Amino acid sequence: MPEKEQAQSTWKNPSVIIKILGMFLATVVVIVAIIQQRIINNYDVSVSINGRGIVEYVPDTTIVTLGVKVERKDKAEEALSEMNDKMNKVIKSVEANGISKNDITTQDYSLAPEYGYDEKGAQYTSGYTAKQFIKIKIKNVEEGSDVVSRVIDSASKAGSNEINSVMFEASNIENLKQQARLKAIEDALTKSSEMSKALGTKFGKITGFWENVVKSPDLSYQYGYYEESKSGMSPQTPSGTQEIIMDVSVNFKIK
Repeated sequence: MPEKEQAQSTWKNPSVIIKILGMFLATVVVIVAIIQQRIINNYDVSVSINGRGIVEYVPDTTIVTLGVKVERKDKAEEALSEMNDKMNKVIKSVEANGISKNDITTQDYSLAPEYGYDEKGAQYTSGYTAKQFIKIKIKNVEEGSDVVSRVIDSASKAGSNEINSVMFEASNIENLKQQARLKAIEDALTKSSEMSKALGTKFGKITGFWENVVKSPDLSYQYGYYEESKSGMSPQTPSGTQEIIMDVSVNFKIK
């Protein structure tokens, strides 16, 4: 039989075709296994370690929000006139304590009708209420200073009959946050060293970083006096020592 015809006969043989397909499939399986093994070996195993930084500070800035509220006036202009007159006196009293005009800003200014109901249940306008709140920023407040108490006391005597809040801040708050951040990172790095020794392994490069500022509660004092202070005693507003708390989470690659 000629060689050409013998070759054609061989390719037509089912057993030969099956053998070739088997070899092809086996090759594919081997290639897939090799690729899979490489993927597994190159997979980055990492660990996340948390750190916390705490920085204590004494606030040097105080924000006081207070106002004047006039109620039950027959006419709207009456309510506004009395409220404006009292607020002007309040602002002058605040400035007399060394507070700059630039540190006194209006937070709220409003005029609204009051309603009542007659014997038949019909609604009618019974009067008007006018109110204005100002925010006072008191800077460079030293520990033990009574300037905040003096501002509140003089404002109440001048006509302020509502105080919303007294809040304490730090003028260098961003610097304090950075200090807390660096302490948190140092804490995380110390923990990573201890953990790698305990696990008997080594940590490689940093693959991720996350941070969060844990805000401490602001000291806020709520007032609600409606008559001029007659006791002669100034309100006490201690700021105390507060904290900036920063949490970080650092991801390390395990070698």
